[in-house]
Order: sequence, then structure tokens, then C-alpha cells
Amino acid sequence: MKVNKKTLAQILGVTERSLTQWLKEDPPLPRQGTEYETKDVINWYTRREVNKVMVETPKDRLDRIKGDREELALMKDLEMLAPLDMISAAWNTRVTACRQDLLGLPLTLATEIKARYGVDVDENILLNKIETCLLKLSASMDNLDDEDEEEKIEDIE
Repeated sequence: MKVNKKTLAQILGVTERSLTQWLKEDPPLPRQGTEYETKDVINWYTRREVNKVMVETPKDRLDRIKGDREELALMKDLEMLAPLDMISAAWNTRVTACRQDLLGLPLTLATEIKARYGVDVDENILLNKIETCLLKLSASMDNLDDEDEEEKIEDIE
């Protein structure tokens, strides 16, 4: 439906002056004479309003950052956060202990299998598999691409 600017302003619930200013700043699809296609203008108006909400102004960004800082400070005061070095040290201790346990498994398993079933097990086979798994978990592997990783794993096996 085609309408004039006055009717269009009424449809949108704004003054004709506001609509005129908006149309100068960001015109919708071309009009035909003094009339506008209602559907096209409503789509334009919807996009315009959505874009206003989605655009973060420098003040909005600053307010968001200040709010984030306040939230972090509160979490720290409530002892809901721990320093990275404390977490890192505890994590490294646990990972090292787990690694040592895994590397000790071949001897333990070989001995237990021999005692229970009378079967000799080559500890090196078990050790190689465990080392391969540890290598995959290793942080140093993060920097290698898939091809290099496969070559390194094949070397261990």
C-alpha cells in the first residue's frame, strides 16, 4: 500500500518532522513521487531500530568494561577467583603425578599379569603405548600440525 509521508508518520507513531529527518539520514527504497510503499518503509524502519540497538557506542563499551571490572572485583572479594599461578602450580603437580603413575604402569601390569596368568608381557609395548598417549596430551604437540604429529608418534611406536 502506498501512502504519503503524513500517513506514514502516523503508521510508525512518530511526527512527520522526525520521519523527514530520518529519511534524510538514511533513506529507504526510492519513493514514487510523494508516496512511499508502506511495506518497504516498515522493513527499513525495523532494520534502523535493530541497528540502533546492536551498535555499541564508545560510551556503551566503556560502561560494559567498567561493569565487567566491577563484577571481577566482587568475585575476587568473595574469593570466587583464584590467581592463575596458584591454579597452574596445583594443575602441574597433579599432571606430573599422573604422568609418573602412567609411566609406572608397564612394570606393575607386566608383574601382575605374569603372577595371575603366567604370561610374560613385554613392558616396552605397554610403555610405548602410554608414551604415545602422553605425547598426544603434551602441550608441545599444540604447535605441530597433523602431519608432524603422525610422524612423531610413528617414531615412538
